[in-house]
Amino acid sequence: AALSDHLRLSSYDNDGNKLAAQIPFSLGMAKYQVPRIKALQAGGKYADKTIFSSFEWDMPTHDHGNVGILTDNPMSDAALKAASQFEYLFTNRDPALFPADDVTTWNAKDARAFSTHEDTLKAIAWLKKNYPNTSYLQINHPSRNPGKYTIAQLREMNDAAPNIVFSRERIVEECRRALEEDGSDCIVLGCAGMTDLCAHISELLGVPVIDGVAAGTKLIESLVTLKLKTSKRGELARPLPKTMTGALEGFTLVG
Repeated sequence: AALSDHLRLSSYDNDGNKLAAQIPFSLGMAKYQVPRIKALQAGGKYADKTIFSSFEWDMPTHDHGNVGILTDNPMSDAALKAASQFEYLFTNRDPALFPADDVTTWNAKDARAFSTHEDTLKAIAWLKKNYPNTSYLQINHPSRNPGKYTIAQLREMNDAAPNIVFSRERIVEECRRALEEDGSDCIVLGCAGMTDLCAHISELLGVPVIDGVAAGTKLIESLVTLKLKTSKRGELARPLPKTMTGALEGFTLVG
């Protein structure tokens, strides 16, 4: 499972407490998100799952691209440092937000690039050079905002690193593998950013392809129409009392 958040400045910690000053998301990932995931797994939650943190990068002049830098050990110190280096190099973050020693080292190796389509290609080249087999860039929302991409630009990005950059081609390939190798009879796409692809993939593969967001919304609508509620037993039982702080204080559960 890949957790993906916007690669932007973060204002809160993972308990909803507002930070004294905004921090780069890569720092929030290292300081809050990854330790929480590891603690949950150490406590027996999701013990049989491979979970890692990724991020949605605002690609220069385009829409989002989901980036994962796994290294040989997802969520390791090396992987988190790589995410921080990527955020420094390919966004307009203030250098003062990053450790001075890291900034000096990174500047000696690479120039920052975060303004043009060519800078997007430079980021792809950086992933290919440094993490050729342990990183990916998934192009998100290819048709949400007309004009954000041209077919030529999408092809150029894929051609620059075909084993790293993917969109429809790789998604279709993985869906086909699920049908052939796992015996699946339908496909559920796991991200709202893939909504545009449902009809296309269904036509290619000849099976129902379900948009999880739309399906979830319709499920709630059907429950309302039938005047039903979810059960309050088992997995859907009321959570145990828990004190919330910061921005979530109003959600504190009592008794």
